[in-house]
Amino acid sequence: MKNVKQAINARNLGLVLGATLVAAGCSASKSGLKADRAAGPADAPVRTHDPVAMKPSYFEQARAAGVIRTREGFGMNIPTREAPARRRGRSPASVDATDTSTPRTPRGGTPLQPNSIRYREKGAKPGTGRAGSATISTRALLGKDGTSVLELTTGVLDSPTTAVGNISRVQLKLVNASGATLSARNFNSLASGGYLKFNFTDFARGQPLRIQADVTGIDGARTSVVSVQDKVYLRPDLKVSQLGLPAKSFVDAPVNISATVSELNSDLGAQANCVLYVDGAEADRASGIWVDAGGTVSCVFTKVFNATGTKQVQVKVEDVVPGDYDVANNSVSGSLEIVSAATPMASFGLVEDFSFTNHQKSEGFVLTGIGGVDSNFAFSRLIDESGWRQNALISASSNTASIGFPVSVSVVEKSDGTQVNSFVNAALPADFTFDFVSGSNRIVGGCSQVIQSGTGGMFTLCTQKVSATTSGAIQSQFVAVDFFRLAGDVTYRATGFEHFWSQYNGIDNFYVINEDTRFTAGTRAQLGSRYSFDVRVSAGIMDLAANSVVPLSPFTETINIPYGCTELVGDSFSLKECFERNYSATGKRGTAFSP
Repeated sequence: MKNVKQAINARNLGLVLGATLVAAGCSASKSGLKADRAAGPADAPVRTHDPVAMKPSYFEQARAAGVIRTREGFGMNIPTREAPARRRGRSPASVDATDTSTPRTPRGGTPLQPNSIRYREKGAKPGTGRAGSATISTRALLGKDGTSVLELTTGVLDSPTTAVGNISRVQLKLVNASGATLSARNFNSLASGGYLKFNFTDFARGQPLRIQADVTGIDGARTSVVSVQDKVYLRPDLKVSQLGLPAKSFVDAPVNISATVSELNSDLGAQANCVLYVDGAEADRASGIWVDAGGTVSCVFTKVFNATGTKQVQVKVEDVVPGDYDVANNSVSGSLEIVSAATPMASFGLVEDFSFTNHQKSEGFVLTGIGGVDSNFAFSRLIDESGWRQNALISASSNTASIGFPVSVSVVEKSDGTQVNSFVNAALPADFTFDFVSGSNRIVGGCSQVIQSGTGGMFTLCTQKVSATTSGAIQSQFVAVDFFRLAGDVTYRATGFEHFWSQYNGIDNFYVINEDTRFTAGTRAQLGSRYSFDVRVSAGIMDLAANSVVPLSPFTETINIPYGCTELVGDSFSLKECFERNYSATGKRGTAFSP
């Protein structure tokens, strides 16, 4: 149970506005998937293989050898572009600027959107102004250390393109709510081009700004005077939580790994790269993801491990644009044990259902003197929101059988015997298959992936059999099934996920829109004391079944920050900034785990 407890303790639900979590849920039966044959020849004896000799994995060997066969209209026949050189730390902005892909629709009918298209953008926008042909965009962001960074550009903020012209002079005025000037600062004889950045330590969140900039080099010999109205906002804070990671998996079996990314400060959204690390090395990434102000999204990865052992897994957000408020919450970690396919498979699961309320009040007052308060406060922000979430996943595997396509599959979720959700496909085709010889072994297998319409849930199935070419004796075999519904506005599919499950060879990054709003998802089922999953996979005489029952226990999480104020002293004025927050989440959660 250690890994399960680590997965639960890794999250800090109360800090997430909107409190959306990963739909990482429930597991297989205590013995994994159980195989029953109505009739047919007896299986050949199972032999333990040497996992170290499987480098690269059989999936990788099949891809390299060009023996993967895809169904018509799927994956491999999608036109691809030449991939640019990938370097560590590539900014999301550069990904956004070069990605010109369009939506595509995998089987299941839910279109995939390229990451370059933002699913929503309701946060603060840059301040803008124009005079003649000269334009100025501004942004003032307050960091956790109390430093505010003011940026001005004649181009586009966060763009790698050099801004044109020169901003030769800037006048910055801090004003109150009625527009009266509190202080003025002048910056003259500037020659740094079309982009400037200033640092200040006496700005408060919501402070109105009046900016005037002189711009040369755009309208001929003319000096353009551009005026902009703006405010100070909190820098976005991306938090990674809720690592969806099984406790164990097989050598050479694909492992789906997920995590949620939430923006906590609610002023403006951010772009970032969502990166999977295994034992400290990058293993997969979703480049240029977008998290809207106060929003939550998910990242999903796929990794095939070709050697046994305990793997340290970490999901991080990196290269956050326009910077991150608190980098201490940018990652979540866990461990995964990779075992030989001759070892019995463990199962892991989690079910959560909760309601929450969130009250948050921020306000700042202009002080006319010590102890005196101006009736024109600088800003006031009130958040009162409530909602609920309900999430689940099942992962089940068998190492006593392999299976052929097409297959009949069903996943049924119940609460105290009442059906909550079901996924059924009577004739699921393979998205790709392979059949080739490696050394003295013949390797046969295939995989399929479907997005469930109406929930955004993803069903994946992979099977593989390794047998001796001379005797036909089975060296190893498995069937691995996952069904998961992930939380948040959208789910970003990492490059490795797309390349494995869709056999997509392009460089584009995609996401799928989850069928829910920020606070609700579908029709809420009233959960009792037990949540169960029934999984059935069959083809011909092979019939695989798993059942998992997860006990649910109540939980309550709260954050209470009483109303309090701090004072910021400027050149000729001072500000009092005040804040309070009350957050409460109440519901049920449970896990099921078998060694």
